[in-house]
Amino acid sequence: MIRATTTILAGLIASACSSLPGLDFPELTVKPQYYLAKLRGKTRMQSAPAGQPLQNNAAMDLKTVGMRKRDDDYGGLLAYGDGFSGLEFSYARFEIDTSDRGRTTADWGVIPAGSIVESKFDIEEFKLSYIGQVWEHETENETRLQFGLGGTLAHREGKFVLKEDGGGLSQIARFQDDGIPYAAARLRGSAQGFALTMDYAWTNLTFGGDFDGQMQDYALTGSYTLEDQDITFFAGFRWLELPTSGTGEGGFAYDNDYRLEGWVLGAELRF
Repeated sequence: MIRATTTILAGLIASACSSLPGLDFPELTVKPQYYLAKLRGKTRMQSAPAGQPLQNNAAMDLKTVGMRKRDDDYGGLLAYGDGFSGLEFSYARFEIDTSDRGRTTADWGVIPAGSIVESKFDIEEFKLSYIGQVWEHETENETRLQFGLGGTLAHREGKFVLKEDGGGLSQIARFQDDGIPYAAARLRGSAQGFALTMDYAWTNLTFGGDFDGQMQDYALTGSYTLEDQDITFFAGFRWLELPTSGTGEGGFAYDNDYRLEGWVLGAELRF
């Protein structure tokens, strides 16, 4: 009885999934990605100078502590769908560790104001998404417009590190989440192998962790598909909001307003 019930439920789920846009006649797509990313925003952290009680400090612009340049990063995406609609799983890791030095304009944990520092940002991102086409229009000159809606479940964990130049002091703010659901939308225009795609995701909700507040994720991508080939080349730009607040090493509370942005290049291979 249990086996029969399980078989029936599995069949119903499979039937429902196959009726979703993009999953009736799906293809498998692999997208290796190269990022040239930069971190912007502000950071602040409590301190307790000379054994005094905890004090709140002013926010510092990340440029002042050395975050001025872009750095190389990599990621990838695995899609199961029709190229517009379907399921997508993506992974990216951003390690921004430039050689620039900066100077703190406020205390940041154990690091006092006025210190010469170097900074490092490191974050891993996992995303599972579904987009389903809800509108399509094709003109007489075969220009195609598509619009889709869906959702994304993201997980991220990372850290921001300040280290005193030539000294032994360092301070770390670690952050992670227990899952972040986004509402997502996609708009694409395509003609004669060329396409322009805009992806947008928004949330004001998390399942717990150190990320909080409104978060937006934008991506604008141009692509070209080789005629009669299963390969597409693309280039674009991504902009991601990452507000975090929590407790760093030493029990110092932090509040960060990160904005990760960067160029992305890659290829799309269909199987």
